[in-house]
Amino acid sequence: MTNFFTALMLWLWKLNKPVVDFQKKWNIIHLFYGHKGYTYNDTTDYDDQNIRMKNNSFSRIARWIMYDHEEPFKE
Repeated sequence: MTNFFTALMLWLWKLNKPVVDFQKKWNIIHLFYGHKGYTYNDTTDYDDQNIRMKNNSFSRIARWIMYDHEEPFKE
């Protein structure tokens, strides 16, 4: 059963969906960030600078919350 949940979280991470798809499911943030190290080997220590450029679902949600802007910034 663990492999199923790992595969599901990896699939969700790679979807790169718009924030509107997650607005009613805020617990997904916990899954994306809280379990990132052992589910999809993401060792990024996210902060207000690197989320501006990364193109993944967690960064989209963080940008939407922090900057009211989903797409990666072009800096």
